[in-house]
Amino acid sequence: MLVEPRVASVDRVGDRFVVQLAAVVTDDTRIDRDCNCAREIDGHRHACVAKSQTRQCVAVGQDPYGRWTPPPKDPDRYETAFTEVFEGPGTHEAIFEFQSAPSGRCPPGNPYESKGRGAVAFTLR
Repeated sequence: MLVEPRVASVDRVGDRFVVQLAAVVTDDTRIDRDCNCAREIDGHRHACVAKSQTRQCVAVGQDPYGRWTPPPKDPDRYETAFTEVFEGPGTHEAIFEFQSAPSGRCPPGNPYESKGRGAVAFTLR
């Protein structure tokens, strides 16, 4: 998984800075859009709450056995943005974290499951 964060725009309003942070995420399989907003700004974690906990497997609760054909790759691209407000100038860092094809919810899982992390540092003057 590739996570590419960037500063999309900066607007100064008095002593405040309104910063639009964006991230482009690409992976071999579908990127989880229900719970992808875990991010960190200057060491303060902003965690998300999952909107749904859907299961996408036939044999929920059963152990896998026998032959198994993995699902096909399903390449995905996701672009998202967040707005943050900073009081005064300074140097800041934003960290974005995403995951795709979470297999921990049901067997036998998705062999393309992955997690990605990207950081961007910026200075406001």
